[in-house]
Amino acid sequence: SSAILKPPNVPELAASKPMGSRQPRTRQTLCPWKRRHWSHALLVAGLAVPSAGDERFLQAGAPNCTLTRCGNAENICGSFTQPCRVAGRVSSGPDLWIATRLEFRTNYSFKRTESGSLSRRKCERGEPWLETVYEGRFTLQGGSPFINGLSLVSVEIFAVLMTLVTEQVCFQEADGSQRCFDALAAIQALCPCNGWDWTNKGMPRERNIGMFCRPYEQCRLIHETYLEQTQYLSYNATVSRACFTKAATDQGRGWATPKEDACVDKDEPSTCPKGVLTARARPGTQPHWHAGVLAVLAMLACNFGG
Repeated sequence: SSAILKPPNVPELAASKPMGSRQPRTRQTLCPWKRRHWSHALLVAGLAVPSAGDERFLQAGAPNCTLTRCGNAENICGSFTQPCRVAGRVSSGPDLWIATRLEFRTNYSFKRTESGSLSRRKCERGEPWLETVYEGRFTLQGGSPFINGLSLVSVEIFAVLMTLVTEQVCFQEADGSQRCFDALAAIQALCPCNGWDWTNKGMPRERNIGMFCRPYEQCRLIHETYLEQTQYLSYNATVSRACFTKAATDQGRGWATPKEDACVDKDEPSTCPKGVLTARARPGTQPHWHAGVLAVLAMLACNFGG
């Protein structure tokens, strides 16, 4: 709720309308899962915001990138920052806000940072209560033989680091009263991590899930969804912008029949080592990246908010 790191195999939990639907959007409530397996519940938030539709992502008359040099591979490198936006809400609770920074580096390393908050003000001030960082390596896989104008890339995640920034999260109800969540107790229940302490005398503590939270049961969500898994997706890119499809853990859904995820402007024009700053920017949709940290936010709020 990866753009690139989208939780796999739970399409039945998505709240979005079919591509191209003109029906009005309704805000997704993120606590219907108490009748479902808990790991599926955690993935709902990452699928909650509707996509804008394939017709804006795909370009009419685009060339077959297996036969023509499209320039995507030269231009995928760069950093992308998506501003704070609502990704859902807790039942009878606050909106869930998230900010995301994505990096495809020139040495082919990959990094995604997700910061979650329970208010727009906190998000815009850079005051999250939970932050998750995904690190790995991406491999360019050539032009797409399935969809003209797109190229293929795979991303392997080697490390996931979670930081509990604050142990208690509070927000104001509509009637003016204050409601708080015990974030520390919640994250300990989600990722016991063999009893390692998530606190640091009131200061944030970063936890490397792969290093401290094995075996699988010590942080089930991260292990089964992201860690040491390869994600497949399609994309197009210019020096100033890139568009990505939703990632999947199988090539069929990530490459052969991909679904649009987001088009995002780069923080500054950039190319990979052999790229040239000459490509034209392509029009695209507004970004709708869906982050894994929102899955954690939603579960914690529902299970520990009363």
